[in-house]
Amino acid sequence: MFTTEEKPLLQALPAAPFEISTWSYKRKVNANAHVVWAKNFYSVPFSHIGALVDLRVTETMLEVYRRDERLASHLLLPVTTTNQYRTNDADLPEGRSFQAWDRARIEEWAARIGSATVTVTAKIFETVFIDEAGFDAALAVLKLSRRFPPARVEAACALALRGRSAPRATRICGRSSTPGKTKPDKFRNWNRTMAVMFVAALTTPEGTVERAGRGD
Repeated sequence: MFTTEEKPLLQALPAAPFEISTWSYKRKVNANAHVVWAKNFYSVPFSHIGALVDLRVTETMLEVYRRDERLASHLLLPVTTTNQYRTNDADLPEGRSFQAWDRARIEEWAARIGSATVTVTAKIFETVFIDEAGFDAALAVLKLSRRFPPARVEAACALALRGRSAPRATRICGRSSTPGKTKPDKFRNWNRTMAVMFVAALTTPEGTVERAGRGD
Protein backbone atom coordinates (compact mmCIF):
# COMPACT_ATOMS: atom_id res chain seq x y z
CA MET A 1 0.00 0.00 0.00
CA PHE A 2 2.77 2.46 0.91
CA THR A 3 4.61 1.87 -2.35
CA THR A 4 1.57 2.13 -4.56
CA GLU A 5 -0.57 4.77 -2.82
CA GLU A 6 1.42 6.85 -0.30
CA LYS A 7 4.93 7.06 -1.71
CA PRO A 8 3.88 8.96 -4.86
CA LEU A 9 2.33 11.64 -2.61
CA LEU A 10 5.48 12.29 -0.56
CA GLN A 11 7.17 15.66 -0.98
CA ALA A 12 10.88 16.43 -0.81
CA LEU A 13 12.31 17.85 2.41
CA PRO A 14 12.92 21.62 2.45
CA ALA A 15 16.26 22.64 0.95
CA ALA A 16 17.04 24.77 4.03
CA PRO A 17 16.39 23.94 7.69
CA PHE A 18 13.41 25.58 9.39
CA GLU A 19 14.25 28.79 11.25
CA ILE A 20 12.22 30.39 14.00
CA SER A 21 11.58 34.03 13.12
CA THR A 22 10.43 37.19 14.88
CA TRP A 23 8.34 39.81 13.11
CA SER A 24 8.42 43.54 13.79
CA TYR A 25 5.77 45.61 12.05
CA LYS A 26 5.49 49.19 10.80
CA ARG A 27 9.13 50.21 11.03
CA LYS A 28 9.80 53.46 9.18
CA VAL A 29 12.53 53.65 6.54
CA ASN A 30 14.71 56.59 7.59
CA ALA A 31 15.88 59.41 5.34
CA ASN A 32 19.24 57.66 4.97
CA ALA A 33 17.50 54.68 3.33
CA HIS A 34 18.05 52.45 6.36
CA VAL A 35 15.72 50.88 8.88
CA VAL A 36 16.69 50.40 12.52
CA TRP A 37 16.73 47.06 14.29
CA ALA A 38 18.37 46.45 17.70
CA LYS A 39 20.20 49.80 17.44
CA ASN A 40 21.80 48.91 14.11
CA PHE A 41 20.96 50.03 10.57
CA TYR A 42 19.97 47.97 7.54
CA SER A 43 19.55 49.41 4.05
CA VAL A 44 16.31 49.45 2.09
CA PRO A 45 15.94 50.59 -1.55
CA PHE A 46 15.87 54.40 -1.42
CA SER A 47 12.57 54.57 -3.31
CA HIS A 48 10.92 53.37 -0.09
CA ILE A 49 12.25 56.18 2.14
CA GLY A 50 9.48 57.22 4.55
CA ALA A 51 7.49 54.02 4.02
CA LEU A 52 6.43 51.64 6.79
CA VAL A 53 7.93 48.17 6.42
CA ASP A 54 7.86 44.88 8.28
CA LEU A 55 10.98 43.06 9.47
CA ARG A 56 11.42 39.31 9.64
CA VAL A 57 14.35 38.46 11.90
CA THR A 58 15.93 35.05 12.42
CA GLU A 59 19.08 34.02 14.24
CA THR A 60 21.16 34.87 11.19
CA MET A 61 19.16 37.07 8.82
CA LEU A 62 17.05 40.21 8.67
CA GLU A 63 14.54 40.59 5.83
CA VAL A 64 12.58 43.72 4.99
CA TYR A 65 9.06 43.40 3.56
CA ARG A 66 6.54 45.91 2.30
CA ARG A 67 3.19 44.25 2.04
CA ASP A 68 4.04 40.92 0.38
CA GLU A 69 7.19 42.10 -1.39
CA ARG A 70 10.64 41.41 0.04
CA LEU A 71 12.68 44.57 -0.38
CA ALA A 72 15.99 43.60 1.20
CA SER A 73 17.85 40.81 2.96
CA HIS A 74 20.87 41.20 5.25
CA LEU A 75 23.07 39.10 7.48
CA LEU A 76 22.11 40.01 11.04
CA LEU A 77 24.70 42.02 12.94
CA PRO A 78 25.95 40.54 16.25
CA VAL A 79 23.90 41.43 19.33
CA THR A 80 27.01 43.01 20.89
CA THR A 81 27.20 45.77 18.26
CA THR A 82 25.32 49.06 18.03
CA ASN A 83 25.29 51.92 15.53
CA GLN A 84 26.66 49.67 12.78
CA TYR A 85 25.46 49.49 9.17
CA ARG A 86 24.56 46.72 6.76
CA THR A 87 24.30 48.45 3.40
CA ASN A 88 23.66 47.13 -0.09
CA ASP A 89 25.14 49.69 -2.49
CA ALA A 90 22.28 49.11 -4.92
CA ASP A 91 19.81 50.37 -2.29
CA LEU A 92 21.29 53.88 -2.27
CA PRO A 93 21.06 56.73 -4.77
CA GLU A 94 24.17 56.98 -6.91
CA GLY A 95 27.03 58.74 -5.16
CA ARG A 96 25.74 58.30 -1.60
CA SER A 97 27.30 56.25 1.17
CA PHE A 98 26.92 55.90 4.94
CA GLN A 99 29.94 55.46 7.15
CA ALA A 100 29.68 53.11 10.11
CA TRP A 101 30.52 54.43 13.56
CA ASP A 102 33.78 53.40 15.18
CA ARG A 103 35.91 54.81 18.00
CA ALA A 104 38.16 56.79 15.66
CA ARG A 105 35.19 58.54 14.07
CA ILE A 106 33.69 59.35 17.48
CA GLU A 107 37.02 60.75 18.72
CA GLU A 108 37.34 62.86 15.57
CA TRP A 109 33.91 64.39 16.21
CA ALA A 110 34.79 65.04 19.86
CA ALA A 111 38.00 66.80 18.81
CA ARG A 112 36.01 69.21 16.64
CA ILE A 113 34.04 70.26 19.73
CA GLY A 114 36.91 70.67 22.18
CA SER A 115 39.45 69.15 24.55
CA ALA A 116 37.01 68.64 27.43
CA THR A 117 34.69 66.73 25.12
CA VAL A 118 37.63 64.57 24.05
CA THR A 119 38.33 63.81 27.72
CA VAL A 120 34.70 62.93 28.41
CA THR A 121 34.52 60.48 25.51
CA ALA A 122 37.86 58.97 26.52
CA LYS A 123 36.57 58.39 30.05
CA ILE A 124 33.44 56.75 28.68
CA PHE A 125 35.56 54.30 26.71
CA GLU A 126 37.68 53.63 29.83
CA THR A 127 34.60 52.28 31.60
CA VAL A 128 33.73 49.56 29.06
CA PHE A 129 35.43 46.33 28.11
CA ILE A 130 34.91 46.72 24.34
CA ASP A 131 34.67 49.96 22.37
CA GLU A 132 31.26 49.14 20.91
CA ALA A 133 29.72 49.16 24.39
CA GLY A 134 30.63 52.84 24.75
CA PHE A 135 29.29 54.06 21.41
CA ASP A 136 25.79 54.97 22.63
CA ALA A 137 26.98 56.95 25.66
CA ALA A 138 29.66 58.79 23.69
CA LEU A 139 27.30 59.61 20.83
CA ALA A 140 24.67 60.86 23.29
CA VAL A 141 27.20 63.47 24.44
CA LEU A 142 28.31 64.45 20.95
CA LYS A 143 24.78 64.71 19.56
CA LEU A 144 24.08 67.48 22.06
CA SER A 145 26.08 69.69 19.67
CA ARG A 146 23.15 69.40 17.25
CA ARG A 147 20.79 70.90 19.83
CA PHE A 148 23.14 73.40 21.48
CA PRO A 149 26.13 75.46 20.30
CA PRO A 150 29.31 73.32 20.37
CA ALA A 151 30.94 75.84 22.71
CA ARG A 152 28.14 75.26 25.22
CA VAL A 153 28.59 71.48 25.00
CA GLU A 154 32.34 71.91 25.53
CA ALA A 155 31.62 74.06 28.61
CA ALA A 156 29.23 71.40 29.90
CA CYS A 157 31.90 68.73 29.53
CA ALA A 158 34.43 70.89 31.35
CA LEU A 159 31.93 71.57 34.12
CA ALA A 160 31.08 67.89 34.47
CA LEU A 161 34.77 67.02 34.77
CA ARG A 162 35.49 69.45 37.59
CA GLY A 163 32.18 70.09 39.37
CA ARG A 164 32.49 69.90 43.15
CA SER A 165 28.98 68.55 43.61
CA ALA A 166 29.90 65.46 41.61
CA PRO A 167 31.34 62.24 43.09
CA ARG A 168 35.13 62.04 43.44
CA ALA A 169 37.05 62.00 40.18
CA THR A 170 38.09 58.40 40.80
CA ARG A 171 34.44 57.36 40.93
CA ILE A 172 33.45 59.50 37.96
CA CYS A 173 36.10 57.77 35.88
CA GLY A 174 34.73 54.38 36.85
CA ARG A 175 37.56 53.53 39.24
CA SER A 176 37.49 52.41 42.86
CA SER A 177 39.61 54.05 45.54
CA THR A 178 42.05 51.15 45.23
CA PRO A 179 44.81 52.04 42.73
CA GLY A 180 44.90 49.83 39.68
CA LYS A 181 41.43 48.34 40.25
CA THR A 182 38.62 49.28 37.88
CA LYS A 183 34.91 48.93 38.43
CA PRO A 184 32.89 49.37 35.24
CA ASP A 185 29.69 49.24 37.30
CA LYS A 186 30.51 52.78 38.42
CA PHE A 187 29.59 53.84 34.88
CA ARG A 188 26.07 54.54 36.14
CA ASN A 189 27.44 57.10 38.61
CA TRP A 190 29.32 58.71 35.74
CA ASN A 191 26.17 58.90 33.61
CA ARG A 192 24.10 60.44 36.42
CA THR A 193 26.81 62.99 37.16
CA MET A 194 27.13 63.90 33.50
CA ALA A 195 23.37 64.37 33.19
CA VAL A 196 23.20 66.71 36.18
CA MET A 197 26.21 68.76 35.15
CA PHE A 198 25.11 68.96 31.51
CA VAL A 199 21.74 70.38 32.59
CA ALA A 200 23.55 72.96 34.71
CA ALA A 201 25.91 74.02 31.92
CA LEU A 202 23.48 73.89 29.02
CA THR A 203 20.79 75.89 30.82
CA THR A 204 23.13 78.41 32.50
CA PRO A 205 23.24 81.75 30.65
CA GLU A 206 26.44 82.18 28.68
CA GLY A 207 29.15 83.90 30.68
CA THR A 208 28.14 82.30 33.99
CA VAL A 209 29.19 78.73 33.26
CA GLU A 210 32.64 79.28 34.75
CA ARG A 211 31.15 80.53 38.03
CA ALA A 212 28.77 77.56 38.18
CA GLY A 213 31.67 75.17 37.73
CA ARG A 214 33.52 76.54 40.78
CA GLY A 215 30.68 75.61 43.12
CA ASP A 216 30.78 79.10 44.70
